Amino acid sequence: MNRRTEPLATFNADHVYQVMTISQKGEIRAREAGKGNNPPTWTGDYFETVSPGDWFAAETNDLVFSSIDLWKGCVALVPEAFSGALVTKEFPIYEITDQRLLPEFVQTLLRTRYYQRAFRAITTGHSNRRRTQVPDFEEIEIAFPADHDEQRRLIRDIVEAATGVREASGKLKHELQILSDFIDGRGDEELAPIVEDNAEAVNE
Repeated sequence: MNRRTEPLATFNADHVYQVMTISQKGEIRAREAGKGNNPPTWTGDYFETVSPGDWFAAETNDLVFSSIDLWKGCVALVPEAFSGALVTKEFPIYEITDQRLLPEFVQTLLRTRYYQRAFRAITTGHSNRRRTQVPDFEEIEIAFPADHDEQRRLIRDIVEAATGVREASGKLKHELQILSDFIDGRGDEELAPIVEDNAEAVNE
């Protein structure tokens, strides 16, 4: 894998960019503008004037992890819907260059018990601000069958189950939204997330 180390050089001031984060379930999610400490909109002007630090763009099938919360399971494959989405340097991005590896196999493999234990072993720090250093992550070796069909076979049921969970979760959210609107008439409004200890909720 090759790490994407070149930050985005320029921003279109009026363009609205997509910013992502990672859940502990290994899912990419959008960081919603206007919630918590997030700006009202993720426009280029914000990245150039308010938060001018390095921002990195991910591509479809890149592997990305949270250096703060990798030990909690925050590692994921970038889906097509988030191609071009931005992250800070706290979310290292890797292009999977080895043609022997299926990207979806890599993501599933790194979420297994063996590798989650390895990530916990190399993570340092205290409390909920523990951090995994990039060189330590890159030192970890992975073992895998070279045959793509075997990789697919090993993860097939896991991928199908995960898809079923997402679909069921979406239906549950939709049905609860209908009931909520019936009760308070506020349409599809969503409550802002609760942020503990005034810390920014970038990982869930």
